[in-house]
Amino acid sequence: MDKYLDGSTIVTLVESLAKILNVQTKEIIRFVQSHQHRIESRGGQSYNYHDPMTYGHIVSHFQLSLDAKSIDGITVHHVASIISQDSFYKYGLLSLKDLFKFDTPFKIFLHKHGFDIHVDEDGTMIIQANEKKEMKPYHARRIKNDRCINGFLFGDTAEKDDSIQAILSCPEFISQAHPKFEGFWKQNATPSVITFKVLLEEIDSSTFETDDEETILSDQEKLIAWAFEQILFSISHLGHENPMIYLKENVSIGADRIVQIRKAELD
Repeated sequence: MDKYLDGSTIVTLVESLAKILNVQTKEIIRFVQSHQHRIESRGGQSYNYHDPMTYGHIVSHFQLSLDAKSIDGITVHHVASIISQDSFYKYGLLSLKDLFKFDTPFKIFLHKHGFDIHVDEDGTMIIQANEKKEMKPYHARRIKNDRCINGFLFGDTAEKDDSIQAILSCPEFISQAHPKFEGFWKQNATPSVITFKVLLEEIDSSTFETDDEETILSDQEKLIAWAFEQILFSISHLGHENPMIYLKENVSIGADRIVQIRKAELD
């Protein structure tokens, strides 16, 4: 059976974590509750997280020993303004390079407004605006070395994360193409959250690069630590940033790995 750390909601996160660690869910909750003293509320969503819970605390309590393949993958949330859910259920979640190989609503929209992107046989991406080869610095960077899909790990409030507010109404690739495109897109699109499964080997190593004291941890160990921290903040009724997941260049997610697509819950 595949072992996914399911961050769709806090409930699924606790359940999947219990299966991976081979313990009961109530044991996960009891352990996390015993560490609530580490968070000092300052009123509202303000808090002081002193003496953070570490992976060492987790290992000590659960006598944890992960093998080389304890976790097959995780679920993440991709926040996007989309025109059609059907396209995702047909083609999946595509990297920038694969996105223009198919007649997706994204590609059709750009073509309708005189903005075409082609992928040559050698894999080179060419942008044409009004039949002229044209590439703005933003698009040049995205095409050269930033083609990956980004997602948010754990929890069910990805759309409230500060780092994605700018793309809730319109994809950056669209808004950067031409100012008028943004208005056209907003009229037809719906801010959405796409939840999908990612294999551990598809996650880029930059995801786990941190400056904290736990840099010696393996990728799996860091995911376990992040999961417990998400649960800690959830049961303490405090908001918490979702760790960003970076996928490797050119990774696309098949439609069979999309868990759900829902309308973003906006304030």
